[in-house]
Amino acid sequence: MELVNERNILIGLAASLAVLAFGLSWYIAALSDPEWIFGANYLSDLGVSNAEMSRIFFNGGCIVAGILLTIAGTAMITCKKGKLHKGAGICAVISGIAMALVGIVTEDAGDPHIYVAVIAFGMGFLALILLAIRDRKNGLKALSSLTLLGIFLVALSYLWLIYFETDVYFLSDAPGVETVMALVLFVLFLLQGMKFLYHGGMETEVHGKGMCDRHKTAIGFVAVSASVAFIIFWGFAMLSDPGWLFGTDPVYELGFSKAGEAEMFFVMACVVGGLFTLLYGIGAGMMHNGQARSVGGFFHVLMGATLYLLGLTYLLNPGLIGEHIEHCLVAMGALAILCIVISDWLNKHMATAAFYLFILSVSVLAMLYYDYESASAISIAVFFTIIGIEGTKLILSK
Repeated sequence: MELVNERNILIGLAASLAVLAFGLSWYIAALSDPEWIFGANYLSDLGVSNAEMSRIFFNGGCIVAGILLTIAGTAMITCKKGKLHKGAGICAVISGIAMALVGIVTEDAGDPHIYVAVIAFGMGFLALILLAIRDRKNGLKALSSLTLLGIFLVALSYLWLIYFETDVYFLSDAPGVETVMALVLFVLFLLQGMKFLYHGGMETEVHGKGMCDRHKTAIGFVAVSASVAFIIFWGFAMLSDPGWLFGTDPVYELGFSKAGEAEMFFVMACVVGGLFTLLYGIGAGMMHNGQARSVGGFFHVLMGATLYLLGLTYLLNPGLIGEHIEHCLVAMGALAILCIVISDWLNKHMATAAFYLFILSVSVLAMLYYDYESASAISIAVFFTIIGIEGTKLILSK
């Protein structure tokens, strides 16, 4: 049982990191090439971009993600969990190898690139279908239904396009469909990765249920990574733009900074910090430490998704929508910290509950006394500091 748990954690980490590696590389590559348009260009266009940074990040991301997915598939094959599980592992290995080849055999290679791209997509979705069937047999009907629904919608969008455009073939003249396929594929792989992490971290000994120490440690490292990544990149962004003042200017304005480095660092803070916060929220909600902690994990998921969306707005160039997203970010962060305070109070952790409540109250009073723009930066800094503290507690807990 211990070996099975270790392999589940390996599968979950490898699959989750594969998604994060590809998503982050895709994002940076898209930012580095102003000519690339989301939904109007193929993903592989970034691999032959005129911008060297785009080529490096996209092709490198495909190779790294492919290797990680191959590792996850290999671990699935070695687990004695039935034919569906092994079949999904074989498909994941083939998909991972093909994905790595996408970064090596680039778009300018012609048909060979199309073949490996089709194999990467096809085998990836086939692996998800097999896992969905197995999940349904194991009682995970919600995850199974969500996976099959996502794949069905992707297939429906492609068939709908073929019906109205007779000259459209698989991923040909349909960059929008390809983009949707990639998004759905990696979101579903991320959910599967979270599932394996969850089951691998469940305590199996007779003294009770809950997360084992290694799972808490992993979640703790994710939380600390979220805090450190956001604060460091945000700090570099502030240093790169001397015209932006902490406690005076809105945080989101760094994304529209005239200093190119400040804009780049702030987008990195949003993307990396948001993804790690999202993962921490998922893990925190799985620890079974009471209803308040589970709700707090949910708000951390929303906070991470909101922060990621804040970074995404600068890619899509929607104007000043960043201001409204920042409002949501502060609200979700405040609710998440409030849930932590309630949980610590109910569990008799009075010191941390009182400390968090004090700094949360100071942030709220600052926003009431000063204008919102003056206090939002302080509030966000407080939120990520608390996330870092919570992560450190998990790492040190026994």
